[in-house]
Amino acid sequence: MKLRLIITILLLLSTLVRAPSLVAPSAFANEVIITGATYTNKDLLRRYIPITDGSLLTDTQIRLAEERLYALNIAANAKVSRVSTPDGSRVLARINDGQGFVVEPIEFTVGSIINLMLGNVKLVYHNFNGLAINPYAEYNISTGETYLGTQTPGLFLPVYHDVGYHVHTDTYPSSLGEFTVDKNEIYWETSYIPAPGWKPRVKVTRSFQRTKPLASAQWAKHSANIYEFQLPYKYTSPHLSYGMSFTYSAGDSSSLTGFQQRLGEMEVLFRDEPYSLRLGASLGSSSASTPVDRLFYLGGDELQRGYEARSFSGQALASSEIEVGYRLVPDSIELKAFAQVSQVAPSLHQFSGKRIKTSLGMGLELPSPGCCSFLWQLPLRSGTLGSP
Repeated sequence: MKLRLIITILLLLSTLVRAPSLVAPSAFANEVIITGATYTNKDLLRRYIPITDGSLLTDTQIRLAEERLYALNIAANAKVSRVSTPDGSRVLARINDGQGFVVEPIEFTVGSIINLMLGNVKLVYHNFNGLAINPYAEYNISTGETYLGTQTPGLFLPVYHDVGYHVHTDTYPSSLGEFTVDKNEIYWETSYIPAPGWKPRVKVTRSFQRTKPLASAQWAKHSANIYEFQLPYKYTSPHLSYGMSFTYSAGDSSSLTGFQQRLGEMEVLFRDEPYSLRLGASLGSSSASTPVDRLFYLGGDELQRGYEARSFSGQALASSEIEVGYRLVPDSIELKAFAQVSQVAPSLHQFSGKRIKTSLGMGLELPSPGCCSFLWQLPLRSGTLGSP
């Protein structure tokens, strides 16, 4: 009930924020011109522009065109603008597209010196044959986790496909002990942008797994089909940004009982340079038959920093975080302090004060060249309210 209430409030908030643009003055688009596209097929680009010659033109359509073009992952930026003419408006789509191999650092962590220096590495060939086809290979240096896949546009509709192969072996603690899971998975994800800020996606995974207790040498083999639906929303402005998402997962297995999982997340960022304030919250639940590799975990660099990774696990999750930042160098180094309160339990009804985990910390966020950032953090306090 609480999760539904949060989603309803955010939906209403997004409608209020977007409402002015939905009723903005409109005109007819008498011409759509694409400029700057050196490599990409222009008929393909037009398919992702929700504006045609002679159609009614609104600011919402312009923002939607920008988001759809950028999501093709072929251009550093995509700018769509309107030029008024006596008989309507001319739409200019400026796309600085590219083609060829690019090495993208995905995430910088503090788990090891290797990851601190190199992080996860992703090799992408952008815009194969000018058709917005992007083959990629992603490798995690510390864990050996590997993705091999291809991002492609839709053949007839303005959708986005991601088809690939995933390999990962890892150890997961649970109430029944620690288990090693070896996964080989084939996945197909399709997403769509129906309106600015929205990008719902559906993902289907065929997973072939081997599972064994950590102290055992006997593997149990099984296969599973996993279905995932995610409804994310994101709004961005110079001083206020917020996002929310709801994810529903379900799966069936050749040897295990099927499972269901629901997760709601939201985040709000207030920024008035050099200060920033970020608020975040998560609430999730899953069935008792949820596989060990899909339980909710606390600890590590994301949920409940200050604890070892996967220190606590359960079928239900509640988490909240507040983070305050001060920019030391414009557009660069930022000093941050955070506080997190979270808990996991066998079910939502079993949440209690004794399960709550708290963390306090501070650190520096250092943007890496042209991409991401990593947060060096010094936990000032981490503990449990009450007995475990």
